[in-house]
Amino acid sequence: ARFAGNITIGGHIITAGGEPTSQTQTAAGGSAVVNVSGTDTTGTITITTGSNPTAGELAKILFSATYDNAPHIVLSPSNDKAAALQFYKGATSATDFMLDAIDAPQANTTYQFDYFIAQ
Repeated sequence: ARFAGNITIGGHIITAGGEPTSQTQTAAGGSAVVNVSGTDTTGTITITTGSNPTAGELAKILFSATYDNAPHIVLSPSNDKAAALQFYKGATSATDFMLDAIDAPQANTTYQFDYFIAQ
């Protein structure tokens, strides 16, 4: 659907659709695990680092449906460990995006991030 004017919603916005998948990246450390719960629009990314994590690409999030162009992605920390990590949205395309860290995260630690995505 396309709307040319304002949209007013008198209640909650509830998203639906396919759930993205994830790929653990080398910087997350040996035996690290990445999970995504939610939709291509909103959800939570959980990264449990493994041994010897490093700075760089921690997780690749792959959309369940391709956007027309690379979307805008807002990430926010959802636990104290994520709040202390210097993270950012890395490379982004119409099919996926990377979650990166400037510094090495702690080993064997769980980091949670909420996301909101729109094109």
